[in-house]
Amino acid sequence: MPTAVSQRTVSLSGVPLAYTLRLGSRNRRIRFVIRGDGQLTVSAPKRTAASEIERLLERQRAWIFKTLERVRRQPPPPPPRPKADYHAHKALALELVRTRLTHFNRQYGFAFRAVRIKDQKTRW
Repeated sequence: MPTAVSQRTVSLSGVPLAYTLRLGSRNRRIRFVIRGDGQLTVSAPKRTAASEIERLLERQRAWIFKTLERVRRQPPPPPPRPKADYHAHKALALELVRTRLTHFNRQYGFAFRAVRIKDQKTRW
């Protein structure tokens, strides 16, 4: 069964708070998530009453406002660097790594066959 998503607003201590409500059949508990952009998402089981969600939002009000304030104070992430920067620094990094490997391989008696510098999107 697909998840029902809706935009809601609730007043917590007189402060309006917008949030995204995700009701799903696979959800077992009510969960609050605040993303890095300050967006609050509430995930709940499909048959959860709106009054129950609002009661929990009111109960967790201090945590929500504290976390939203912490997220707002964080500096924005740096913009992605252009590919030209990567290519310019790749050659410098490769030279540095080869120099250091040669130095330590002479010192410890190890050998290496190849060195690669990659522009990986993920760790693995």
